[in-house]
Amino acid sequence: MKVPAPPSGDLLGRASELRTIDALLAGTDPPGPSLLLRGNPGAGKTALLDAAGARAVTAGARVLRATGAPFETGIRFSTLHQMLYAARDIAGRLPDDQRDALAHVFGRGGARDADPLVLATAVLALVNEIAAGHPLLVAVDDVQWIDPASATVLGFLARRVGGTPARFLAAGRIGTPCLFDEMRLPEHTVGPLPPQAAAMLLDAGHRGLPGVVRRRLLADADGNPWRWWSCPDR
Repeated sequence: MKVPAPPSGDLLGRASELRTIDALLAGTDPPGPSLLLRGNPGAGKTALLDAAGARAVTAGARVLRATGAPFETGIRFSTLHQMLYAARDIAGRLPDDQRDALAHVFGRGGARDADPLVLATAVLALVNEIAAGHPLLVAVDDVQWIDPASATVLGFLARRVGGTPARFLAAGRIGTPCLFDEMRLPEHTVGPLPPQAAAMLLDAGHRGLPGVVRRRLLADADGNPWRWWSCPDR
């Protein structure tokens, strides 16, 4: 997909990450058709997924998105349900065995213990069907909290979207083990913001802070926006 230039000041201090995302959306190598963003909590991974989705939509693409959650890790296919449920009617175009496998994911009965390869292939086929005539971005946040059944299928998808109109972008925490560790996807580490960008972002959200408070927050945050998001505006 052709990606337009970002607006001025878009995501302060993240020019490198945005260039990598643009390359992903354009299908250039590196990174290729799939990418995993890694970073500490609050580093800005979700903001980058938001930016990727906005850029994809601006380029005429569709976006399928899901976010892992700790309380859903024990519910099989909960992440797939979140991502694909709105497209459940499109599954009617697929062969009978694939429709039956997806029916269980959608909570419609179906084959509870469908062959894993049939189910994974059905998801890939559904994604291709959704992408027909339009580029597509599949974006998954907090992969460390995705239920294992969904993670396995999404890993299958991420390793096979090459040559299709779809792109796969995921984000997860550093140091939190998950199935995505085993998938060998291209990775980009989202590190701390550069000092100047961190200062500009803090000032944009918390104007008028006393100098000593401002300096202390910047020092304590060490380029991680999450560490000052909860500070009072005063």
